[in-house]
Amino acid sequence: MYLPFRVSVLRSERITPNFQRVTFTGVDQMGPARVTRDLRIKIILPGPPGLPDLPESPEAIHVRRALPADERGIMRTYSVRDFRRPEDPDQGTQDRAELDIDFVLHTDEHGHSGPASRWAEEAKPGDELYVIAPSIDDDSGAGIEFSPGDCKTVQLYGDETALPAIAKTLSEWPEGTIGEAFIEVPTEADKQSIDAPAGVRIHWLVRESDNADHGDLLISALEAAAPIAQSGSEPSDQLKLDVPADGASAMVWETPQFSRSGEDLTPVEHAEADDVYYWIAGESGAVTAMRRLLVQQRGVPRQCVSFMGYWKKGVAHKG
Repeated sequence: MYLPFRVSVLRSERITPNFQRVTFTGVDQMGPARVTRDLRIKIILPGPPGLPDLPESPEAIHVRRALPADERGIMRTYSVRDFRRPEDPDQGTQDRAELDIDFVLHTDEHGHSGPASRWAEEAKPGDELYVIAPSIDDDSGAGIEFSPGDCKTVQLYGDETALPAIAKTLSEWPEGTIGEAFIEVPTEADKQSIDAPAGVRIHWLVRESDNADHGDLLISALEAAAPIAQSGSEPSDQLKLDVPADGASAMVWETPQFSRSGEDLTPVEHAEADDVYYWIAGESGAVTAMRRLLVQQRGVPRQCVSFMGYWKKGVAHKG
């Protein structure tokens, strides 16, 4: 069950040229009950009148929608970078839960940044927003797309917007699983210190160094790493690889359990332990190209892939 948590900024710091990390308190009753991994949460930023007054219940979203547009606040989707609970063995004397959200400081071609980036850059202790996330007893797995099943090899691909989800997933890595993580960032200085679990290699792909466009380095890395086919699958040209014509601004979102494009997910053979599971997230156009490469050209089974368009170039994504 997702609930709104009115949280307060504990601290805010620029951790690299393009990342602002904001740490929040007020999340003692936030979940999920088990692993966090690539959990998606919503934030509601203050609008011109401030934050809306929302009940601490699942009805909060309906209450917000009933408000005048200029009183609803600004909703965006983020991943958890870290979530520390007092009972965690490595937290020492910490007496309250703390949530880290890393904000990518996007700017467009005119140098303008979005409302979430501006808010994060100016955040100071005591500032408030809402985090909409699972409750502390929620063990449903809602909002978590990392689902390798029986696959014992995993490859993660993501740009800077997916870096927090990749880092958190690596910190809760399935035992006995090996793999690689390919992370594309704007500059060399945007690399972060991430502890790779045993059997996992991290590859940093720097656009500035290669003078590359967004997503190009991820596509090249996938082309080099992806096999021709696995589990006896054959490449297919019958798949719906793009969003519907009436949803030009929609993000591609394809997981073993869900297809935003309406793809038929009739169950096929289960993934086998020697199959590779691919988790891919970032700019929607690049993600779509990577999906086409894996499923259409290389014949990777659909139950072995999760593709998430976190944002779309040239489109101001809301919510």
